[in-house]
Amino acid sequence: MWENIYIYNIYIYIYIFIFIKKKKKIHMKHP
Repeated sequence: MWENIYIYNIYIYIYIFIFIKKKKKIHMKHP
């Protein structure tokens, strides 16, 4: 059960990280 919570927290962390990165839009250069 703890493993599922750990994975769930990782997904939330990634989602927030992407959200902040899109919000700032700093150096968004892709080849």
